[in-house]
Amino acid sequence: DLEVVAKADKAEADLKDDLVKSNVQAALKAHPELSHVSVAVKNGAVRLTGHVNSITERLHAAVLARASKGVRSVNDDLRLPRS
Repeated sequence: DLEVVAKADKAEADLKDDLVKSNVQAALKAHPELSHVSVAVKNGAVRLTGHVNSITERLHAAVLARASKGVRSVNDDLRLPRS
């Protein structure tokens, strides 16, 4: 997606993304089973990467991320173990 942002607004958007990332990381940190989940944020859109052990953990990570303050959307790129 192309998004044009003025230089002054970009710094503010980056700060907001850093805060959103901190919020999501704090939510995930409370759950040791999600310790292998990484978080990236751009314009309030969270991308989860890494691996989890079950579909339940995958859903839990996405729900925790979506419930975090400032999150506009969640892209779940988490991997499950191969069967």
